[in-house]
Amino acid sequence: MNENNHWQEDELGNISNTNEGGLRVETENEWGENQGLRVENGQTTLGIINEWGSQGVHVNEYGGVNIGDSEGYYGIVTDGPGGVSEIRSFDLQLGLEDFPEGNEINVRGNISSSLAPVNEDDLTRKDYVDNANAANATAIADGDAANATAIIDNAISIQDLQDTIMELQLLVNSLQNQINLLQEPGQSNN
Repeated sequence: MNENNHWQEDELGNISNTNEGGLRVETENEWGENQGLRVENGQTTLGIINEWGSQGVHVNEYGGVNIGDSEGYYGIVTDGPGGVSEIRSFDLQLGLEDFPEGNEINVRGNISSSLAPVNEDDLTRKDYVDNANAANATAIADGDAANATAIIDNAISIQDLQDTIMELQLLVNSLQNQINLLQEPGQSNN
């Protein structure tokens, strides 16, 4: 093996880097950023590598994976094999736009949000629905109390109407009696 050669080939034809540093297979893109594969300091990056980090696939020394930026601000972030995964995005769309009827999302576990729904087609949170239900129940209860008062007021008004009808009926009967008396022969028109 040559002293300046930092590669070693095994009996199966696999090559290994034998130097103390990392491995870089990179080229410069049109914006002056390095693009390629970098393996160093226990981390692996595949994608665009620049002074601000990387964009692409980044595996840290603990096995955590970021697909997006190396800092884990945006993209898909995991804390290791079988660990917590997060999708950090301003707008996340799942499914095929051209075939919405065939899209399905199945979740094992819970979905949560820190935001209340604002659009008609937004999913919602249980606490938001529970609070809305409580507000509706209060409104119904307040409405029931107001309705009960109105019913009592109406019952009183109905009773007043019934009393007035009875008084009018008595007056009609009295008038009818006077008319009958006036129509009998021999009665005077006084």
